Amino acid sequence: MALQFKNLNIPQIGNAQPRQEQQYVPTAQAVSNIGMPAGMPLGMPTAAVATQPAVSQRKLPPQMPGEGLKRAVNYYADYAGCGWWRMIQPETLLNMENKAIINGLTTMVVDPRFYFGIEAVRLQRQATPVQLEFVKFLKAGSAEHGFKVIYEIDDIIFKDDIPDFNRCKTAFEDDTILASSIEMMQLCDEISVTCQYMKEYYIDKTGNKNITVLPNYPSKMWMDGHYDPKHLMENYTKYKNRPRVAYIGSGTHIDVGNRTNQKDDFEHVVQSIIKTRDIFKWVFVGCFPLPCKPFIDRGEMEFISWFPLKDLAKAYTSINCQAVYAPLQDCSFNRAKSNIKYLESACCGIPGVFQNIITYKDAPLQFRTGTEFIDQLKVLLKDEQTYEKYSKASRAYADTMWLDDHLDEFAELYFTRIGTPDRKALLRLNPDQATTVTYENNLLK
Repeated sequence: MALQFKNLNIPQIGNAQPRQEQQYVPTAQAVSNIGMPAGMPLGMPTAAVATQPAVSQRKLPPQMPGEGLKRAVNYYADYAGCGWWRMIQPETLLNMENKAIINGLTTMVVDPRFYFGIEAVRLQRQATPVQLEFVKFLKAGSAEHGFKVIYEIDDIIFKDDIPDFNRCKTAFEDDTILASSIEMMQLCDEISVTCQYMKEYYIDKTGNKNITVLPNYPSKMWMDGHYDPKHLMENYTKYKNRPRVAYIGSGTHIDVGNRTNQKDDFEHVVQSIIKTRDIFKWVFVGCFPLPCKPFIDRGEMEFISWFPLKDLAKAYTSINCQAVYAPLQDCSFNRAKSNIKYLESACCGIPGVFQNIITYKDAPLQFRTGTEFIDQLKVLLKDEQTYEKYSKASRAYADTMWLDDHLDEFAELYFTRIGTPDRKALLRLNPDQATTVTYENNLLK
């Protein structure tokens, strides 16, 4: 059967004229797929295959790489940060571990033949009207050929719930962006998110109940191998009289443009930081709250430029810090965040104190106010035994969160459907899905 998806309503670019596409009907020889490159979809025509000698005249390996593996396609919104954590990193390990063949793209492919043999298409934070038309195109193919369409999102995009100081808020102030995003989430077979709060948030906002929690996991090849207990304790002793306490995080938590007169995620702790600059050496990596600038200029605090994503572990280990922290306002936007700052530092065995909201419920040391923040730091750093205990506890947490040990959750996201017996690993994170009668019953009509 030829693939025939819905025509896209995408604006024509430049002076290019529309062309008539010939439908491709796979032949029996093409469907056999013998001799095609690894991951080539069944029935995909290729000039190389047409010019090759007969199969009987060629020596084929006993098993083609990737033969028999399930296939999926990822469409990224970005290559760093969210794209790396949520899409590229899992895709890379699934491919490397020979658990699936997943191809990642940013350019929309509108040739229906490309999707022959695909079992899932996962799209990260698509938001524009043109991208909505693309999702409609995919849904037409999904209805005809049975592949899943998954929408991935790890942030709140409703402008009323995005803090005004967040410099990225402007990207979601256009009502057409929000409307397109919501419609895409409603159309998709499943939505993947980072935490339970975000799951409940988007069920309420979109009405789509097929939402699956899948946390952020770091891969061992990226963040493991940087934990050195001996060096950590040597640094503790070296800087005991004035411990180095670091903020290593995104500038979206700080009013860097002074849009809200510094009413940001640091508002409730910044004066405590300033008052204790003789007790702690405050270190900021990548960004800093503006009230701290005079003290950075005088050398009483320290600012270090941001590290490339591939060197994220070095942002923790090379600056000789003894502790980290993550202050947050208690709001919907931050409750939907993942505990990424605790997780990153835990990989390196560096303990910290974190805001007492649901985001950091797994962190052992938490604070609400600036005073509690300083008190918790003093608890953490009071002596070698206490510090070593929290350091080991943080690394122990990281050892439960390696992506390498959670690949089955991603495989299930791509290749099983909510409410089917094959979905097992994800039930630990989504116990409500065990009571789903059938996947189809939950789809929005």
